[in-house]
Amino acid sequence: MAQELTSQGLRTLLLTELTQQPRLRRKALIERCVAKLDFTPQQLEQRNVDAEVIRTKNRLGMQLTALIQNGDIAESEAGHLTVERSAGTLQQRDRLSALIQSLLADGKVLSRRQIYAAAAQRLQPETPQKERDLRSVLGQTINAMERERRLLRTSRGYVLPLCDGYPNTELGNWLSEARQGGDLCRCFLGAVHTKGGEWLESYAVRLMEKYDLRQGKTVTAANVTGGSDDGGLDGVVETTDALGFREVTLLQMKNRHCEITAKDVREFYGAVCAAGGTRGIFITVSTFHSEARKLLDKVDNLIGIDGKLLFRIAADCGYGVIQTPQGLRLDDSLFLGDMDEPAHQEPTPQS
Repeated sequence: MAQELTSQGLRTLLLTELTQQPRLRRKALIERCVAKLDFTPQQLEQRNVDAEVIRTKNRLGMQLTALIQNGDIAESEAGHLTVERSAGTLQQRDRLSALIQSLLADGKVLSRRQIYAAAAQRLQPETPQKERDLRSVLGQTINAMERERRLLRTSRGYVLPLCDGYPNTELGNWLSEARQGGDLCRCFLGAVHTKGGEWLESYAVRLMEKYDLRQGKTVTAANVTGGSDDGGLDGVVETTDALGFREVTLLQMKNRHCEITAKDVREFYGAVCAAGGTRGIFITVSTFHSEARKLLDKVDNLIGIDGKLLFRIAADCGYGVIQTPQGLRLDDSLFLGDMDEPAHQEPTPQS
């Protein structure tokens, strides 16, 4: 089953499927990978945020984001993906990553040249060509570990980061920085981005559900609708207010750093109208271009939530950002867990 696959297994699956079918877009690749897993037809039809297939898409999305950030997969401006490094190279890099961590254990400090020498002595490549290949992959591994902040470069050489209870990953470092007094909004958005677009879809649906519950509405449905053929819609939240008025709120989420353009908003609004939604909410971890803002202001039933507003809503709802006696902090358990709390909880009273 999907939940039994390791992170390395999911990365291998992504690379294998993209090698067989190049130039897929993100959602199409993830759908292709899900189709290779042992899901029943009934499971594949489930769209609620707690469904196993949605959780698997979240995990695949996180690994795909890491592969893109590390340069193993390239993403064009049009969103097409291509394999830059094979699954075999990636598996070798995972093994070398573990080797580097063992070489630097107990606070040791080694230069890049010393790491090369120690790895070559440990692995003993048989030919000069294999030694050159080893150095190449070692260099890729060191660079990837630096980007993910699992390896720190100092004036004396490379060291492992001090362990403070967080995993030695990009996500762990965002959480660690937040706990040590870093800018909470920046760390929140960094952690969300690192989790991947599929996780953001589930998170945003849940967050909007909690927001509506705080407004005294009854939530009758809160589902992720994203897929390779989602028509530009990623989620839906259906509500009923105290007078019985029903609303269907359609969501689109963008987990990217570039500005959202007026074209993005226009296409989303067309999708909302085509689907018969009561209103639409466009959520991004970045910002909206000024022309996109003008368009949002003109349409009464369409709003945009940028990264800063997303952070404020998360803090207001206590979901991802929680209040403690010492002030606001990120909810580590949400980011490091599976987002498995039940849906449709009773509304939290307004303060």
